[in-house]
Amino acid sequence: MQNISKLKLVTFDGLGTLFEVRGGVGKFYAREARRHGVELRGALPFAPDQLHFRNPYNKPSPPPSDTIQHLQSSFNKSFKEINSKYPIFGKKNGIDAKEWWRSIVHSTFKGADYLTKKEDEGKLNSISDQLFLQFSGMEGYKLFPETKTVLFDLRERVEKMGIISNTDERIHSVLSSLGIDHLFDFVICSREFGEEKPHPEIFKEALKRASVSAEEGLHIGDDALRDWEGAKGVGMNSLLVARDDLNVPSNFDTSFCIPDLMPLHSTFKNRIQASEEGEEGEGSGFI
Repeated sequence: MQNISKLKLVTFDGLGTLFEVRGGVGKFYAREARRHGVELRGALPFAPDQLHFRNPYNKPSPPPSDTIQHLQSSFNKSFKEINSKYPIFGKKNGIDAKEWWRSIVHSTFKGADYLTKKEDEGKLNSISDQLFLQFSGMEGYKLFPETKTVLFDLRERVEKMGIISNTDERIHSVLSSLGIDHLFDFVICSREFGEEKPHPEIFKEALKRASVSAEEGLHIGDDALRDWEGAKGVGMNSLLVARDDLNVPSNFDTSFCIPDLMPLHSTFKNRIQASEEGEEGEGSGFI
């Protein structure tokens, strides 16, 4: 791995690398369900056909943790299934991103055993609209503690910085809302580009926009397949952000892992140099 000062381009993944969901997706879904008066079947003290929605202006009490986890699990399953059927947020099927996410919302609530009678469709559509807005900016996301410090430091040390993200067009408003959009020379979002990581073309597009060779570029992300392998596949340098062990395959070379973004900061210069001077295969993946 080259010293970062010798690189000309550094690209980042977005969600999970630079920022995260505030409190988790399940919490947002549960909160909106309560606000709109939608209840779990199992939580009802009466038959489903007797349900009358609560006044949405009544202040809802916090949803229980098991409900949040139930919705999170249903969301994860729904996202995987719908993304497989209609990839790249519906891009290849001519589906509008907002409509694509609406199908995720409906599937998530149905999978979590929420009441979804025909007359409830309007409520779920309203919930979907609210969630779509919330996840368009800082209401839905927050930066990791070290993100801004590292990005400002890197901006002084490399020629180009960019984003390569498997997301829809809202990535632009998210970055702006979080106050970091001006730090990047370009943003490549999969829905706009038409391909998603780990497809080689999306990484080649980044190299093209920066006018650099693959060896002069470094990509940083939190997904071993989409980010690390995708970037390595076109010859780029790559690092895997492993904030926990869940996203690190058992056979992955952990010398290419960093626990967060701080090892990229210039204050780690001595550690970087020591790594480069170490024995081959021992810490050689760190920059």
